Amino acid sequence: MNENINNMIEELKEKYPKKWGDPTKGLMVSISDTTSAFENEYDFEETLFYSIWIMYKRNAVAINREDLIQNHFRITTDDYIRLEDLEELTKIVNIVAKHLVKINFKTHL
Repeated sequence: MNENINNMIEELKEKYPKKWGDPTKGLMVSISDTTSAFENEYDFEETLFYSIWIMYKRNAVAINREDLIQNHFRITTDDYIRLEDLEELTKIVNIVAKHLVKINFKTHL
């Protein structure tokens, strides 16, 4: 059901295994769909993807699907990004984008 999301998570875990799941010392992602956020972030229908929060060493970046019909996305951050983390964050965003483009998104249930 979530082949692309699962592949994305596996690639991120493989490339960033140190402190996986720790947003202050490593990498953590939180994913939601158009209906709600989930405790088990990967237990939902990926075609209804709405947002992903990428938290890397105290930096946070969100990718949100803002226009559900035309699939327009907004990338935001909750604060400034430290220069020493900028290169890694852009690599992480590229991995996420590589997998998101493979999803055939739906507008609703």
